[in-house]
Amino acid sequence: MSSEEQEYAHINPIIDELTKVQLEAIQIFNTRKIKTPVAILFADMTNSSGQNYHLRDDAWRNIIIHNEYCRSRIEECGGAVIKYIGDGVMGRFDLCDGVNIDSVLNAAKGIMKVIYDTALFETKIGISICQPGEAINIAHGTETKNTGLKSSKIDLIGSPVDLAARLTDMAKPGQILVTKAVYDIVATTYQGGNNAYVLNGPVERRIKGPENIENIYELSWQQAHLALNLRGIDTSTSINTLHELQNEMKATRDDIRNIINEHFTILKKLNDNDIVDILPPLSNPESATIVNINNYLSTYLRSSGMKTIRAYGIALRKLFHQGSVLSTTLLENKEAFKINRDIDIKAIILDPNSEAARMRSLIEGAVLYNNQNIDRSCIVKNDILASIDNVKIIAEHFNEDQFSIKTCYYLPPMWFLMTHERLFFEQYHIGRTEDKPHYQCLGGTVPVIITGKTSPWYKYFKNHFNFLWGLDNNTELNKIFNVRKIEPEIRV
Repeated sequence: MSSEEQEYAHINPIIDELTKVQLEAIQIFNTRKIKTPVAILFADMTNSSGQNYHLRDDAWRNIIIHNEYCRSRIEECGGAVIKYIGDGVMGRFDLCDGVNIDSVLNAAKGIMKVIYDTALFETKIGISICQPGEAINIAHGTETKNTGLKSSKIDLIGSPVDLAARLTDMAKPGQILVTKAVYDIVATTYQGGNNAYVLNGPVERRIKGPENIENIYELSWQQAHLALNLRGIDTSTSINTLHELQNEMKATRDDIRNIINEHFTILKKLNDNDIVDILPPLSNPESATIVNINNYLSTYLRSSGMKTIRAYGIALRKLFHQGSVLSTTLLENKEAFKINRDIDIKAIILDPNSEAARMRSLIEGAVLYNNQNIDRSCIVKNDILASIDNVKIIAEHFNEDQFSIKTCYYLPPMWFLMTHERLFFEQYHIGRTEDKPHYQCLGGTVPVIITGKTSPWYKYFKNHFNFLWGLDNNTELNKIFNVRKIEPEIRV
């Protein structure tokens, strides 16, 4: 052995071992010419390295979530995950046995949509096609019947794989880039333009490797419907412009999320206060508010069990005028109610001879108001007297503990109807709007609020009613409020 051979003798075993590894690799990877098209899909999470540095555990969690989303959509659409490369996923679709180009594009769009909705991170996707007869290196697993490739437990190496990976590198966050081969399959499949996808392009890009120039298309995934007419766009409409549009859409999405959060906060407050609904003002001619209230009353009065109603207002004409749902239902079912003794109705209205009634009527435009002469313009007094006349008719058919109405000198600050489960109320306001020269009643122009029995309004109004109802038993205090049962002479 020469001196030179002795100097490098210790290196020979290393070279031998490297040669052995290379030979094993050659035996593992075999070149095959495939029989049917195979689509390669790469999905790569964006900015994960920056997240790894800044977020650490949260970033790794996001990578796991990203890869799981990708795997789920790929497998749901008939594909298989070949391997995970950190924050990237490589999938394959054998375009046979019911798996077609729709499967690939649906998987890509599905990945984008689910990741977009999470708003945790972004991804980008590249898709290429390995055509029949094209050579590709495969390793591991057993050969499948239709494609000549191995099972899902394989790795693929070759030009189509490199091309899909490079498209992914070129894509911006939120983009799906595909090769012309993918475009051609879509165009061939949907020659009539029906039930197809929007592929924007082509845009020429220089790519490293055997394909120096490649026509690239972008799959539009933010359409209202998945299946749309196939159309191209001028090369002047660049992918950069489309990406700018996507950023605007993302900003809009953030605004929408903020609005939803604000609405959620409001809804939580409504729920905490047991607010069931808010109806339009009663005076609105297009409003169905009184219809909703009447429907509720009709159903409630025909339900089983005790029916408890408390009402408070100026005239309560929507409850006690002739022809109203409440009065009609009571009169039509008077015998059943009297026998079953399952109603308890009490109401307080404004005394028509009170100073409050006179002032309220003048505010609403009355030109004459006294006890002896009732002018047609005295809307308030006429409404109250019409209610009283009908109340007397109803009261003839019921015991006092079933149906009883009182009047009060105190001007009601609201109109409300209360049962054992619901409260409907409308606030009264007296003032002047900008378009009115004089003061007026603003009642009927504010929303009607419906609450459940646990709301603070329900408890407050119930206590308010019970206080007024019991005042006729308190001689001193009742000198102010003058609460009394309706008597025949009240008409005088």
